[in-house]
Amino acid sequence: MSASPTITTSTTTSSTTTASTTNHELTPKEKLQDIMRLPGNDHCADCGDRNPDWASITLGVFLCITCAGIHRHLGSHISRVKSVVLDTWKMEEVDNMERGGNKKAKEQYEYEMRGNRPIRSTNSIGGGGGSGGSSIGSSGGSGVLMEQWIRAKYVRKLYTKDNTVGNTLQITKEGFLSKKGEINKSFRKRWFKLFGTMLFYYRKQKEQPTGCICLIGSKEPDCAPYEQDVPPFCLTIPTPNRTYYLAADTAEEMFDWCQALRSCRCYLLHPSDFGYKVKSYEIEPTRLSSFLPDLTALSMGKRKNATGGMSAYIYAGQILDYLIHELKLESRDDACLLFKQMVHDGLIISTASSSSPSSDHDSLDGDVVYLLT
Repeated sequence: MSASPTITTSTTTSSTTTASTTNHELTPKEKLQDIMRLPGNDHCADCGDRNPDWASITLGVFLCITCAGIHRHLGSHISRVKSVVLDTWKMEEVDNMERGGNKKAKEQYEYEMRGNRPIRSTNSIGGGGGSGGSSIGSSGGSGVLMEQWIRAKYVRKLYTKDNTVGNTLQITKEGFLSKKGEINKSFRKRWFKLFGTMLFYYRKQKEQPTGCICLIGSKEPDCAPYEQDVPPFCLTIPTPNRTYYLAADTAEEMFDWCQALRSCRCYLLHPSDFGYKVKSYEIEPTRLSSFLPDLTALSMGKRKNATGGMSAYIYAGQILDYLIHELKLESRDDACLLFKQMVHDGLIISTASSSSPSSDHDSLDGDVVYLLT
């Protein structure tokens, strides 16, 4: 008889414990941890590092410690950051993170990246960096380019749905940069003009170009590593023959040039990645002559051609870039086939390797072409 009360008490205690567990409400920290497990929230919203332990309450995104440091510089009116682990959270702040999240933020702030891809720097600028193989900065993310990438997203809002500039594929850009000399190694101001995969530079804005950098045979432009006598906001363009050093006046300007150069290179080498599907055989040959006025406007000037007459001249790479952009061609090989058609039809005179151009556009881009208008 004495054992019965013990059994009853044990059952009652078990029932009470179960009810207590069922009625338990999550604390703000516990709910926040659940939100962090959702798809997309387990990587930094800006650099892609795994297991972010910081968050922007204002933007509703989860961040790594490096990117959180950059967010602090944006101002709390744009991004107010807190540590997921160290700071105290209110439930309304957690609810805001639940309404947001990295996936929704990406849809809003990276709505249409087009050719404007996230900067992937291989050189450490500004030190620091997260661990775990950042998708944007392999040596970290606290550098100049990384900060400008974050500012482009949240401050300038370049890639939102309503920003027509960021959502338009541009193949031209021009402005002043300081170029490092090949012999004397000093930096001198030059006027630069980008058209597609060709970057021209001039001593004076309205003169003939003194040189051209072809992006086809080059590696991706990147921020310059710290070196003696290299100014801040400097980017590099490694080519087979030399590495060009180009310095901008501001970090934002350097970022914009780097994005433009990388975007053009990516877009014009792989146009099908951007939805371009037109094949060369779909273009009526008679249309090609209508492009001569535009190509003449892009020309370097006039000089004597192979027949002895004076003609406007241009680089073959400019023609290929123009055809891809204007006709929405699927590939650069399609542009090469139309280039051959223009030579065959007597619209242009090609020199050197392009006099009988092969399908190898890498050897074609730097050739001089005369326009017969």
